[in-house]
Amino acid sequence: MSNFAISEVLKNETDSALNNSDTMIVQENAATGKDMIYSTMGYQLMNNDEEYLLFLRPSKTEPGVNVIQGVYFGKVPTAKVNGLVDSIPDVQFQGSEETQEKLQIIFEEARAAYLK
Repeated sequence: MSNFAISEVLKNETDSALNNSDTMIVQENAATGKDMIYSTMGYQLMNNDEEYLLFLRPSKTEPGVNVIQGVYFGKVPTAKVNGLVDSIPDVQFQGSEETQEKLQIIFEEARAAYLK
């Protein structure tokens, strides 16, 4: 579970009120151990100093928790690190190069559609 600070709500189709500057709990498909990160099929945890466009749904089993849609596709790096634009954001997926290329295309489309 990760705490995520909301900077802007672009769309909300839930019954929950979401406001800018609120903090929410997001379930990620990875966890940290003593000296390791455990993940599902290459998923990488969100970095504290980066901004993300998240596509979420409420958890069906954990009240107050939000789940990333599509595991990889629902967590889009915005290309900002510490508030500065990064020209080539990392897809933050440790898998095949082919999958990383597909994710990069999907993420570019999402950024173009939502981050104008």
